[in-house]
Amino acid sequence: MLEVRILGGIEVLRDGFSLALGPDQRRAVLGVLALEVNRPVALQKIMQVLWEGNSPEAAKGSIQAHISRLRSTLFAAGKGKEAIETVPGGYRLALETSRVDLFRFDELVARARRAGDREAKSLYGEALRLWRGRPLATARYAETLSYSLQEKCLLAYEDYVETRLRLGENTQLVPELTAMAHEHLHRPRLTGALMKALQNSGRTAEALHHYDVVRRSLVEQVGLEPAAELRRLQAAVLRDEESYQETHR
Repeated sequence: MLEVRILGGIEVLRDGFSLALGPDQRRAVLGVLALEVNRPVALQKIMQVLWEGNSPEAAKGSIQAHISRLRSTLFAAGKGKEAIETVPGGYRLALETSRVDLFRFDELVARARRAGDREAKSLYGEALRLWRGRPLATARYAETLSYSLQEKCLLAYEDYVETRLRLGENTQLVPELTAMAHEHLHRPRLTGALMKALQNSGRTAEALHHYDVVRRSLVEQVGLEPAAELRRLQAAVLRDEESYQETHR
C-alpha cells in the first residue's frame, strides 16, 4: 500500500517502507500532485512552483524527467490503479485520497467540528499528530503552498485548544499552549486561550503579563492594539484579579 506524506518533509511509504525519491525538486513535483490528488495539475502550475515564473527553457523536459523517475520509483511494481497519469496539459496523481496525509487530516478535522467535545478532542488529536513539521518541506520550493497548509494546521490547533478548555483541561494545556502562543504572538485565539488557561489555573498575573507582551509586540511591530475580544478578556481578568485582592486584604 502506498502512502504519501506532505505534512512535513515530502515522503512516500510503500507497505511501511520509505522510498528514495531523489532531489528536492522531484519531491516538490510530487507534493504539487499530491495536493490535487485525482485532479489534473497543469504543467504551468508545476513550473510556477518550481521556478516562480522564471522557468528555464528546459523546464518542460526537466519536469518530464522527474515524472518518469517518480513513476519508476512509486509504481514499478504495477499494483492496483495507482499511477501518475499524463492528461491534457499536465499530470494527475491517481490515488485514493485516504493515502495522502493531508486529506486524512481534512477528514478528521471535519468530523471533529461536527462532534461533541470529548469525541472532537480525540479526532483533533489524531489529525494533529499527522503533522511532522513545515508542510511540503522541500528546501526552497513551494513556500506559498506550505504557508497556506500551516495556516490550516494552526486553525485546527486553535479549535482543539478551545475544545480542551471547554473540557476543563486548563492546567494540562498551559505548558504546550505557552510555547505555541509565544511562537505565534499575533494570533488572538491562541493569546486568548492561553490567558483563559492561566486564569482558570489560578495564574492571573501570568495571564495579564502575556497580554502585555502581545500588546507591546503588536504596537511596536505593526502599530496596532490587540483585537477588541482580547481587550475585553484582559478587562475581565483584571476585574477578577482586583476582586481576589480585595477579598484577601
